[in-house]
Amino acid sequence: MNKLVSSVRFQNLMSKNNILKLFVIYGIGISLVQFLANRSLWADEAMLALNIIHRSPVELFKHLDYQQSAPPLFLLAEKLFSTVIPNSEYGLRLFPMLCFWMALYLFYRIVRKQQNIYLVCIIALTMFVTSRPFLRYSSEVKQYMTDVFVLLAIFWLTVKDYKKERMKYLMLGISGIIAIYLSNVTLIILATSGLYLCYKQISPCDSFRAAMKRRRNLYPLILVSAGWMVSAVIYYWYFVKGHPVKEFMEQYWSKHCGFLIINPLDEKFVDAIFNMLCSLFSAYFFLCWPFSIPVIWIIISVLSIFYVSGIIRIIKQKRTDLIILYCLPALLHLVMSTLHLYPCAIRLTLYTFPCMIIVCSLGIQHIIEKTKLSKSRWLSHFQIIIPFLILVYTCVKLPIKYIETKACLKYIEKATKNGKANVYLLGIHRFPCKYYIDTGHVSEKINFINHSDLEIKNLMLLNQSWLDNIKTKKYKTDWISNYRGRNWFMLSPAVPANSESIRRKLKSSGYSKLDEYKDYGVAAFLYDCGE
Repeated sequence: MNKLVSSVRFQNLMSKNNILKLFVIYGIGISLVQFLANRSLWADEAMLALNIIHRSPVELFKHLDYQQSAPPLFLLAEKLFSTVIPNSEYGLRLFPMLCFWMALYLFYRIVRKQQNIYLVCIIALTMFVTSRPFLRYSSEVKQYMTDVFVLLAIFWLTVKDYKKERMKYLMLGISGIIAIYLSNVTLIILATSGLYLCYKQISPCDSFRAAMKRRRNLYPLILVSAGWMVSAVIYYWYFVKGHPVKEFMEQYWSKHCGFLIINPLDEKFVDAIFNMLCSLFSAYFFLCWPFSIPVIWIIISVLSIFYVSGIIRIIKQKRTDLIILYCLPALLHLVMSTLHLYPCAIRLTLYTFPCMIIVCSLGIQHIIEKTKLSKSRWLSHFQIIIPFLILVYTCVKLPIKYIETKACLKYIEKATKNGKANVYLLGIHRFPCKYYIDTGHVSEKINFINHSDLEIKNLMLLNQSWLDNIKTKKYKTDWISNYRGRNWFMLSPAVPANSESIRRKLKSSGYSKLDEYKDYGVAAFLYDCGE
């Protein structure tokens, strides 16, 4: 009897719904592991963090320093959490992690409601919780995970069932107005939600009475849309119009093929298409990054097949509403990119990944059905074993590291037993170092020195000429001959030409290397420069 009861309990525990919930718990767990790893801030994070910790809440509504920009409500949330947990990356990264948790739960609810096929749900949740960009940006001081949360929150409010239809429009109206100040991509999301609801109201019905009743719901939708537009105009007028970073960012993304190019004769056409495809599909192969370019093309091709197959499945089911909901955000983003209004990049298209994941999951299911693999007795085993192996592999790859400036500083501090250590900052490390200085994480025995061409105070007003210099030109190395004693030089492997030119100059000057430290995205060398 006891064995029978235990068997029933085990079967209930291993029910399909509970297994899907375990995926959600797993996603929360690995994001927490990534959060607790407390990796170093990198330059872009540090520049935004410096604005957050040094400004009052009111001052965050003004144009930010270091050519940074972020939605005002996101900045206020960051300010709140950084005040609750002061002088810590944990406080700055807590809000993005909470956004990831809420986004994961909403994704689970949407998939469960709209897809009643267990295999599709398993594939979609596996791809979501093992996506390297999601895991990375769940603990990064940037607004990109907030974009994902806003999309899934608006979509859930759009597709969920309500006892009263008016409550749907009330919730969407209030949420949409708030979301405009929380995410830069809210207008794309709201346009998708509005068109989805409009289609649902005007699509053919079984009876004339039902059709008239549904068409009456267009009036509250029009009213809600008007509220969204008024809020968007206010946001544009006070926070976007005349923003000093606009020209710089347009130059930056034009130079780096961030805008989609539709002219095949343009010399940057292939690079722009490649960047666009990587931006849209990188959620799935970024886990094992970096790949060689040919391998990336192969993976993109396979994922494109899954995506197109998913579109075909939706069309065959005559679900135009799902085409609007899952495909329109990426399409609108590409249109805006073509018009130079919003570029394509992994972090900027992050919010479209949930939609792409669902379509690809449907595509995999469609291929399985067409190839008659669904009748295979092995499928039920593979649909558990393969996701399990992927989840285990993800755990092995954690935590995700990027540029470990903090670990480098700790090594230098530990290696400096007596006196002070002179650390010459070169490349992108000066902003994280400034953050750790201002928050008291760096010992007084470390003396930071910035080369005159690269002083932090001169980087308050970044421009394209500085960007070109940092990316393509070599640093002047004549100044190295002027220094004496033992000095640390913190270099950036991200700009190998500059790092190598400085190391060659140090060697040609007859200076001897005494120590070195290398980690993700950072390298520091201790040289004896003589007396």
